Amino acid sequence: MVSKQNTYNKKLGRPIQILFLCYLGFLCVLSGLFFYLMWRQTKAEVETELAYQNQLALRSTDSIFNYFESALDVVGRRLAELDQQNKINESYQLIQQINAINEGMAGFGLARTDGQLLIVSNLNPDQPLPNLLDNPANVESFQTTLDRPGLHPGRTYYMETLGTWVIPVRLALRNPNEITRYVMTAGLNIMGGNTAWQTVHWSEKTLFQVIRNQDGYIQFQNPIAPTLEYEDIYNQPISAAQMEWLRTKTPTTHDTTVTYWNVPWSMTAEQNVSTPQVVNVTYLPAYDFYLVVSQPMSLVWQRWLTNVQINLIVMTLLIGLSVLVYFYVRQLQSQAQTDWIYHATHDLLTGLPNRLFLSDYLEQVIAQAQQQGSLVGIFFIDLDHFKRVNDSFGHNMGDKLLQDVGQRLRLTFEPQIMVARQGGDEFIVVSAPTNDHEGIEDIARQVIQQFREPFLIQQESITITPSIGVSIFPIDAQKSFDLLRHADTALYNSKDNQRGMYLFYNEGMNQVVQRRFQVENALRCAVERKELQVYYQPKIDIIQGQVVGCEALVRWFHEELGQVSPAEFIPIAEDIGVIDQIGAFVLQTACDHWATFQTMLGHEFRLSVNVSAKQLLNTNVVELVQAAIAFYQIPPHALVIEITESVFIHDFLHTRKLLQRLSSLGVSISIDDFGTGYSSLSYLNRLPVSELKIDRSFIRDILVDENDAKLAQSIINLGLTMGVEVIAEGVETAAQAELLQAYHCRYIQGYYISCPLSFKAFQEFLRQHSYSLDYDRIPLT
Repeated sequence: MVSKQNTYNKKLGRPIQILFLCYLGFLCVLSGLFFYLMWRQTKAEVETELAYQNQLALRSTDSIFNYFESALDVVGRRLAELDQQNKINESYQLIQQINAINEGMAGFGLARTDGQLLIVSNLNPDQPLPNLLDNPANVESFQTTLDRPGLHPGRTYYMETLGTWVIPVRLALRNPNEITRYVMTAGLNIMGGNTAWQTVHWSEKTLFQVIRNQDGYIQFQNPIAPTLEYEDIYNQPISAAQMEWLRTKTPTTHDTTVTYWNVPWSMTAEQNVSTPQVVNVTYLPAYDFYLVVSQPMSLVWQRWLTNVQINLIVMTLLIGLSVLVYFYVRQLQSQAQTDWIYHATHDLLTGLPNRLFLSDYLEQVIAQAQQQGSLVGIFFIDLDHFKRVNDSFGHNMGDKLLQDVGQRLRLTFEPQIMVARQGGDEFIVVSAPTNDHEGIEDIARQVIQQFREPFLIQQESITITPSIGVSIFPIDAQKSFDLLRHADTALYNSKDNQRGMYLFYNEGMNQVVQRRFQVENALRCAVERKELQVYYQPKIDIIQGQVVGCEALVRWFHEELGQVSPAEFIPIAEDIGVIDQIGAFVLQTACDHWATFQTMLGHEFRLSVNVSAKQLLNTNVVELVQAAIAFYQIPPHALVIEITESVFIHDFLHTRKLLQRLSSLGVSISIDDFGTGYSSLSYLNRLPVSELKIDRSFIRDILVDENDAKLAQSIINLGLTMGVEVIAEGVETAAQAELLQAYHCRYIQGYYISCPLSFKAFQEFLRQHSYSLDYDRIPLT
């Protein structure tokens, strides 16, 4: 059953799981869309910032070099004039003044076309001046300055005389004939922090680089990591791959920037140190520079995370909360499913497994027994006369009794042996696989034993017995359905033979069940098909020797079943609910025939009709009798209603009330089968009884059994004492009749007088109504 329960759980949980996954998917898609849009926004912001900073750097570069070009041209021409006039001191003073007002300048100098410096700021005029061409870093830019007009920046280098890193800028001073006479040179101090590039407000961890196109050397870089030296930056070119990337990706038009993502750009000039960067580049044709502004991708990601962190936290909490809600709902659903499955597979009243659970359990046990080659016992238990408990104490007491029975069986057998409720007052016990046949029978004995102790319910002690039918796998059947059916068959036979016992199934029991099934089906239509007949057995006054009445008895002749005994079909009629219909038929038919019998005899004739215990439970029995009396014009005192002592074990107050109502109509009440042990003197005193019928079981051995004789005599004396008539039924011999007469029993009934006769045969009997003990017995007809 566990495997099926898991299957049920999975099937029932799948809709919520699908719904949750759809919701989670929607939430993830929505989150992904939001994060993607935020990434696009972050990228746009970064691109805008880098482009703006690069444009600002571009403007600063133009400003720097335009300023230098103008300053060098003016100062240089003045220095050239002073040099021609050999005014060395004035030249030195001028250059010192210019240098003082330009903090970003490392120094000014004037050189001849052969590279020899003529005057340098910050140096004593008396000191020897170096030749610019002695430094290899100056050769190319110096030569370019001589060849082409305009300002020409040289490679950044370390100027030992000044003790700083400088960017050399040179301007050729030409005469009106465009002949170069001097070269004005200056050094832009990149370590002073006062250049226009260094005053730009750069974003965090943003790297700005000015790279020379002609040789790949870095002209300027800001910032320089603390772990690096200036030599690492300026004394070697960038990698050929990076240079090729710049030349390929950078627009050649002035004032145009473009941004690239995930570029493996180096933070230094070393070729092997590179991290993914977002790079904005532009080209400055006037000086053949590439301006590069870069930022690590990790910083962009951090910026994006900063932008989305609140939303990310909200989304994470929302997803986490959704997961918690989902698992909580799943737990509630799982519990609800477990409860539903429990209620679907267990009896709500007793808590025991029901037929659905039993079916699956039997399949598992049988499969296990097949593998082991063992036996399994199935015990079908029915509580005897359980309806009497409901009728006497009410259905609440009946339900409580079923609960106590289930609890007692469960405590006795579980967990090794399974106990289930089949329905109503029926229980099923299934043994574990075993090889011990005797052990299976022991279980049946234990069930019987458990019912020997009364059940105490609401201070009422109730004793009830079980009838048990037992079938065994694989002896009686291989399938669970057949095993249950055979156990049920054995149960029917147990109840028919003797209640409160167990029977093992055998093949012959099927005939009994089949017979009962045939009788049940045929009996339902017996009245409509006029298969039922009323027979009459005479009652004799042995003192006067005359017929004083008769007992109406029902007989059933079926074209296929033949003559069916009342002992067989009456209990079945009570079980299937047609006893009221049959009782009404007998009463009405007998009342109709009474007038004929009365006319033939000419003296008082009393008609006895049996009413079963179940008929008495039907409150309209009084109305039925009253209607028959009125319709058939039978005097009420001529009608005797016979009841059995068993009616007293149902609801005594209800029975007494009905009998009083019947007695008030004028009819007589007779207790049939008196002496079987149900009634008591206290009951007799409280009931309107006018007749006692001694049970035939006491008459049968009255001549040979002293106890039966004494009991019969005691009943006769009791009747005489109470002033009620006593009739001995089942009289079969003259000797029995003589002894009863000696005991002062006046009325007898039995085969000694006549067997039950049909309507016509009884009329013939009445024609010979005079009867005495000296006469020969009337032949049975």
